[in-house]
Amino acid sequence: MKINREEMLKTLEVAQMAIAGSDHLEQLGHFIFEGDNLITFNNRLLIYYPFKTDFQCSVSSEILYKQLQKFDTPDIEVNLDGNRLKIKGTRESASLAVLTEKDSELFNVIETIRKEQLSDNYELIPSDFAQAIDLCSFTASKNAADGTLCCVCVSGNEVMSTDNYRVTKFLLEKSMTKEDILLDARIANELKRFKMTSFLIGQNWLHFMNDALVVLSARRIFGDYMDISSAFKFEGDKMKLPENTNVVLDFLGVILNKRQQLERNADITLKDGLLTASVEDPKASLRKSVELFPKYKDLDIAFRVNVDFLASVLKHTRTMIYDLESGRAMFQSKDKNFQHCIRLMPEIDTTEKAMAAAKKEEEDIPF
Repeated sequence: MKINREEMLKTLEVAQMAIAGSDHLEQLGHFIFEGDNLITFNNRLLIYYPFKTDFQCSVSSEILYKQLQKFDTPDIEVNLDGNRLKIKGTRESASLAVLTEKDSELFNVIETIRKEQLSDNYELIPSDFAQAIDLCSFTASKNAADGTLCCVCVSGNEVMSTDNYRVTKFLLEKSMTKEDILLDARIANELKRFKMTSFLIGQNWLHFMNDALVVLSARRIFGDYMDISSAFKFEGDKMKLPENTNVVLDFLGVILNKRQQLERNADITLKDGLLTASVEDPKASLRKSVELFPKYKDLDIAFRVNVDFLASVLKHTRTMIYDLESGRAMFQSKDKNFQHCIRLMPEIDTTEKAMAAAKKEEEDIPF
């Protein structure tokens, strides 16, 4: 059959969100072509993407995606020949090994989730939900020992997260749930790329659909979530960060851009009339300053923050409320729909600690 290469690549790019890095079940790392849908599943996410083919098989996601990127032909021929998927362009071709049998263990799970996906009880999702989970995912804990704090919590019209050092709350334009819903923050970070228009709360999965009728299902996490309401109950002094704060943050990109998005943290100090952002790792250390407004020359404040998150915050507000006595500071939008509270003057890692952390294998979140 003839397929437009660019359209197929766009489809595969979305489906890749639910591809497993490695697992004992081979098809968790495959694109599964079912005939009417393209399916991907990694035990945390399931994607059903409407995509008609005249063949049914599964193929290594990495090999297929990367190989299609190398083709130049706009419209390619894709056909199944035995246990090979043959792709032919004008002057190039590829023959990829495939599986034609479904893994029964895997599809028993997929079919159970699919039954929930096909429910007709979807509701329109708040238009600001993607923005809310994007902002909150930065604040969720990365430490597996923190349990449910590794999640984003949706409760009524509130989306919230905390790692015990930072707290974020976003008020949606309308209520979404009657109960607390917990979503793994790593999945929340991915969901922002999926243009959701409707949702369904299932027994064990959360289902999101877009206008193309692509359904993405995310595993629910169960447990109690911390009451964070008291974190925002304080009064303090207000200050406005410099307009060119983003320039300072961008200077750190040489080091930070090599890290995963949720790990791009920097130390911020407001001292001696300057806002200074710094970062260090075993190979380099970077520091850049910008002048504060003169009336803030006597401030002495320090905190750690994710630079991508702070850049997002600055789109809403440059005003920070701080209370040195309680050691807290808060950013909030003018309408107070968005609030982010941080602890001031945390322990700053030394280069030695940073080197030790770099050698330690990253601990996975046990969901």
